[in-house]
Amino acid sequence: MPVIRPYFEEISRNKPSCIAFLIDQSGSMAEGFGERRGRDLVREPNPTKAQGASDALNRCLANIVMRCTKDEGVRDYFEVGVWGYGATVGVELAGATEGRELIPVSELYEISRIEDRIRQVPDGSGGLISETIKFPVWVDVKADGNTPMCEALEKVRGVIDRWIARHRDSYPPTIINITDGASSDGDPRKVAWQMMELTNNNGSQALVFNIHVSGNSDAPPILYPPTSDGLQSYAKQLFEMSSTLPNKLVVEASMGGLPVGQGSHGFVFNGGLTDLIRFLDIGTRVTTMTDLRSGR
Repeated sequence: MPVIRPYFEEISRNKPSCIAFLIDQSGSMAEGFGERRGRDLVREPNPTKAQGASDALNRCLANIVMRCTKDEGVRDYFEVGVWGYGATVGVELAGATEGRELIPVSELYEISRIEDRIRQVPDGSGGLISETIKFPVWVDVKADGNTPMCEALEKVRGVIDRWIARHRDSYPPTIINITDGASSDGDPRKVAWQMMELTNNNGSQALVFNIHVSGNSDAPPILYPPTSDGLQSYAKQLFEMSSTLPNKLVVEASMGGLPVGQGSHGFVFNGGLTDLIRFLDIGTRVTTMTDLRSGR
């Protein structure tokens, strides 16, 4: 019987994986991102963190669906869930309910709504023209209340624990947390560590990645550090509850031009909108791995 190394599991319809997103919807997310970095698909040149985060997450979900789409339709290589936390804590995907918080990708495709968005594109003569595009939406903009990160992580931990029990031989779940501040209901590290200890039959553990988004465009972002040197307060806290990127994911991300190396953690602090988009890309690089592309 062949030996499969950790994080080298096949991803197929028979052995799907799981991606869970947590998005901070507290009142502070209504503040602006600060100076815009790059050309991003957003409604305003300088969006709020809530708007930018929801747009980036919707873009990421659309990419997951696209990567799972074959000639005969959308294949269920993944189950996907989204939780928001602010004034309330709960699932954000239509069709998700208690006991069914994770949605197969094929169903994810069916439950989006389509909005018209305007973006600026070059006109070929040095200027810009407006272009209308169709943009799928799963997660709406919310910004109210505190930051009950512990409660949100605990809800997700229970779901992930049950998912691994049903998929002992599958590539482990990836959990991506988007926030702009410290938890308001305690130290979130304990529950994150409990989630990171959830292990499949192959020794692969659930991966927890965290990004802190900020409107402070003066301070440079901290991108995928290998150590917590120089980090303070909740920056260090978030680093300590972030998984080291598996070697295979480092290779995939490096091929995509992302600034990662051996020992990098799935962690960004003081990120702008472009940093968030790239972070979601690296966190879901598993959706482009060769085991997925094999077509099973």
